[in-house]
Amino acid sequence: MINSEWPSELKTLTERELQILTLIAAGYTNKEIGSRLNIATATVRNNITRIRAKLNLHARGKLIRFALDNGLRLDSQDPAAD
Repeated sequence: MINSEWPSELKTLTERELQILTLIAAGYTNKEIGSRLNIATATVRNNITRIRAKLNLHARGKLIRFALDNGLRLDSQDPAAD
């Protein structure tokens, strides 16, 4: 899922963090993300905290804009897109 053309900030995210950021950009709530990825909502929140720190973006809207501006979108092949 990591793209060599992404900005260095995105390259610091783990695969799970990228999945969560992509789902945030697609408009899913923390509860829906947890359900789709079979993880607890608290785990989603912990991952979002790490994503915000790594990207230095602390508003959900800014995370969404950053994700979309950098091409993070759900792929129909992605199991999280079901």
